[in-house]
Amino acid sequence: MDSVVDSFQLVSDNITTVASSADMQSKNVKSINDSTRLLLELSGEGQNNVNIVKNEALELAVLCKKLEQQLQQFSV
Repeated sequence: MDSVVDSFQLVSDNITTVASSADMQSKNVKSINDSTRLLLELSGEGQNNVNIVKNEALELAVLCKKLEQQLQQFSV
């Protein structure tokens, strides 16, 4: 009878260990998921910033071209 009780205790301990490991894995998966969402959000913000800089660079190029044309009128 003691052997059966010991076996049940061992099984119970193993179930507790598995449950604890599963809980820890679940928390780790949630952490990875949160990090992935943050990276996606930051990536989107970075892409928006790149587009803004690109548009401003294009506008600056147009202004430089206009300035160059105006300076040519004053050539000696």
